[in-house]
Amino acid sequence: MVAIQNKVEKRLVAYGAVSLALAAIGNTQSALAAQIYYPENVTTSPGSAIYFNALTGQIDAGLMPGDYELITDLEGAKTAARLMTSGANEFAAAPFTSMATASSVSRLFLNDPIGPSLKFANFASTLASNSFQHFGHFQPQPASGYVGLRITDGADTFYGWADITVNSDLTITLTSLGFDNSGASVAAGAGASDTPEPASIALLVLGAAGLAGYRRKRLAARASE
Repeated sequence: MVAIQNKVEKRLVAYGAVSLALAAIGNTQSALAAQIYYPENVTTSPGSAIYFNALTGQIDAGLMPGDYELITDLEGAKTAARLMTSGANEFAAAPFTSMATASSVSRLFLNDPIGPSLKFANFASTLASNSFQHFGHFQPQPASGYVGLRITDGADTFYGWADITVNSDLTITLTSLGFDNSGASVAAGAGASDTPEPASIALLVLGAAGLAGYRRKRLAARASE
């Protein structure tokens, strides 16, 4: 009987060790991965802005050096959803194909490449507006997509993305951010898959819980002998 109990305990210890090892491998891969990912989930209100640093994921109360700005701009009856930059930062711009899209931010989709092959612009651009029919690429609302970013930090340049939605009232939701910390091109949405998977977390919890429960039962059995 003792031999069987020892075998069971060894097996549970092995399961726990495997769970911990899988979790450690997952964390190491996230730490070494070139794609950095920040979940955000913040929304502008009419007349207000979101200021964000694409390298740190920081949401600032006001415009700071190196920030991008998402703003729902009110000008009388006119409302516009805009992206603005500071410093040398830029955004991927739409091709100059028509007056309706000439100064618009490009609307990218999951896994679209972001790198030197794209056209980039800076300062300010309209995502969508109620003053000109079909102005901007985030049409019709609600419209979700990715904005390509070219981020300058001193002598270094990085490519990244912002996952946004222009809502029906032209407020803007910033869902998440990401960039490649090697300076290489990046795919829109890259890095999000580096977050720990629920299955790995569940395996870790099951292994630890099984081992702890079995030990409690053994201690209780010994105490009653």
